[in-house]
Amino acid sequence: MMKNILKQLRKAGYRLTKPRKQVLEVLTFYPQSVTDIVTLLKKKQAKVDRATVYRTLQVLVELGVVGKTKFNDQTTMFELLSDDHHHHLVCTDCGAVEDICLDETLLINQVNKQTKFKVKSHTLEFFGLCTHCQ
Repeated sequence: MMKNILKQLRKAGYRLTKPRKQVLEVLTFYPQSVTDIVTLLKKKQAKVDRATVYRTLQVLVELGVVGKTKFNDQTTMFELLSDDHHHHLVCTDCGAVEDICLDETLLINQVNKQTKFKVKSHTLEFFGLCTHCQ
């Protein structure tokens, strides 16, 4: 994974600086806020400030390495992107986020059929109670 990211950074004219590498090391395939990322970096005693985290995430989003989404509370969340497109189940009590893979082909086809809108990308989140909070 890191090799592919390094290739994409170089191709776009960026270097894999120490702060970028540290941000990538704490990013996961599950959504995290900037506050979550900064907290994890502090626990690892990394010397990366919030502004550097924001700039790094912006670059990684532009390169398509990191995805960006917002949930009910409108907090922007970031996660590493994988080849598997997925959606999220968000617990409205504890805030837990779980990935779910769905075949949304029928839904996208219905959008195309009912409108002249050309879907290029989408996000889909479900809000409710996780098994722990039910």
